[in-house]
Amino acid sequence: MSTVKSFSVGYNPINESNVFSSGDYISGQVTLDLAKDTDVNALSVKMKGKAEANWTEGAMEDTELYFKKEKYFSVKQFLIQEGQGNNHVSQGCNVYPFTFHIPEQDMPSSFKSKHGIIQYTLEASLSRPMRKDNPILNLIKLKLFNSGYVAMDVNIDKTGFHQGEGIRVVASFHNKSSWDMRPKYCVYRQCTLFAEGESKVVIKNLLKKVGAAVPPSADQTVTKFITIPAAAIPSISNCSIIKVEYGLRVYLDVKYATAPQINFPIIILPPAQSFDEEGPPPSPYGLPPAPVRVMFFDFSSAFNTIRPTLLRRKLEDAGVDGHLTAWTIDYLTERPQYVRLRSCEFEVVVCSTGSPQGTVLSPFLFTIYTSDFTYTTYTTAVICRSSPTTPPSWAVCLRGTNWRTSR
Repeated sequence: MSTVKSFSVGYNPINESNVFSSGDYISGQVTLDLAKDTDVNALSVKMKGKAEANWTEGAMEDTELYFKKEKYFSVKQFLIQEGQGNNHVSQGCNVYPFTFHIPEQDMPSSFKSKHGIIQYTLEASLSRPMRKDNPILNLIKLKLFNSGYVAMDVNIDKTGFHQGEGIRVVASFHNKSSWDMRPKYCVYRQCTLFAEGESKVVIKNLLKKVGAAVPPSADQTVTKFITIPAAAIPSISNCSIIKVEYGLRVYLDVKYATAPQINFPIIILPPAQSFDEEGPPPSPYGLPPAPVRVMFFDFSSAFNTIRPTLLRRKLEDAGVDGHLTAWTIDYLTERPQYVRLRSCEFEVVVCSTGSPQGTVLSPFLFTIYTSDFTYTTYTTAVICRSSPTTPPSWAVCLRGTNWRTSR
């Protein structure tokens, strides 16, 4: 009969969702049930957090493994001190309480996929003379057209959503072809893993919806609500080896042709919680409630920075028709221009960079040109805005930053 009848580690949940955040205290107990009195060298419990990314490429003898590990913290606590001789433990159930303070630092949420994992664990270790047992408990699991043409214009009112929240999608469809066009909606997750100077992108569709068909030679404006899956984990941007992003794809099911589509990057936050009479609950990220501050930056001559060769690639990536792309690039390159002052005319200069000021097209082109410049975390967001009547501007939104205001 074994001397150790049972050996386990447990913790006390601090909320109904059983989720911990940076800065929280976690308390629990290690239970040691003995069939008879025995000597113990040491009894300890360890809390740690880490991330791993790994995948293989190639086949057979050409298979190459990519692996990267990142450690966030490791805290160990002795319940029976090591190195002080044998400690005698009595027969029966012995309970040893412990308390840990989760470090107040920037750490990503728990995550698990085929090629990567972010996990936080508790590990209890019992060391006896000539033997060692190491049960482990995972703590936190803290998600063509035939004839005519087809066009669509899609808008969403914001890009940040809580789990289970609905996305209000307003789409205008212009079907000038001879076929029925059926709009489709998809919420997808993009997981990017980094290791040994290489990266791997894994895209998974989480939700698909199909709208009513748009008949030939018809224009329709449709409002549809797409609910974010409640099981989707929050977006992760603060892990250097695993990045989790989400997007909403709206596209048309077109027969015998490539489906036109529009993609919106979205951010998924933890579920919204209602406030009670005692005030708002603590932030799910371990941050206290705080105001949001916004800084605006205006850039002069921003349209002059557009490079047609780079703009061409971004238009193609956005799914713009090839003929329209070629027309746009031709419009921007080799533009003759000169300055006239009364009867004096200066030399003609041929310009192949930038976009003319004062046109309706320029803000649209500048928005596409800078669309891939985004930076969003739980506390910071960078937003670009441009219009035909105002110069392009950038807004930096900061949450909970300590500022000193001066006049």
